[in-house]
Amino acid sequence: QYIETLQEPIAASIAYGLTSRKTQGYWFGFDLGGGTFDAALMRVIDGIMKVEDTAGDTMLGGRDIDYAIVDSIFIPYLSEHYQIGKLLSNNHGRQFLREALKWIAEETKVRLSKESHCNVVTDEPIGTDDNGEEMELDIKITLPDFQKAVSPIYQRALNISNELLRKHNLQGSDLETVILVGGPTYCQSLRSMLKEQLSQNIDTSMDPMTCVSQGAALYA
Repeated sequence: QYIETLQEPIAASIAYGLTSRKTQGYWFGFDLGGGTFDAALMRVIDGIMKVEDTAGDTMLGGRDIDYAIVDSIFIPYLSEHYQIGKLLSNNHGRQFLREALKWIAEETKVRLSKESHCNVVTDEPIGTDDNGEEMELDIKITLPDFQKAVSPIYQRALNISNELLRKHNLQGSDLETVILVGGPTYCQSLRSMLKEQLSQNIDTSMDPMTCVSQGAALYA
């Protein structure tokens, strides 16, 4: 039995291509998922798509954004309001705390994808500090706070993308469209960085969470 596989940004491009009126030029798939980043450079000639090249990082994704929020915002807050020096000095204790905070960071990330600020207040204690005191979060996070924490993660993906273009002697201005794939690409901060550093031609006409499945189904 023969089974052909597609990279996710390529499958997404097939879905976009079904309704797009752009039948010439270079397309770029920017796929930032939960655990990996994939970039695909494609060339469309008379409506026929050809994959020119791909790049990516298997250790770069949404979870890195979550941990960046934990390490840059939540843990400093807890360090200021509680005694957690011993907890942080223990690798097991630090990792347990990071995991306990990760799901809160994920919710924060989703809210700040569209909002200018959010209040993070925990309903139940996260755990106890070195003195046995129960720890809670009660913090207002602004969009600049969020951007400062997560921009290095986004920059890694942008650096990979621009290096892929340079490899083919292209610039962002040569791209007809940039196709977004994956939940993290909803983020307003990332989209601003994409427009500043990659291309103004960002296509948001399809849902980044479903375009891969739609393209794969069309291909099948």
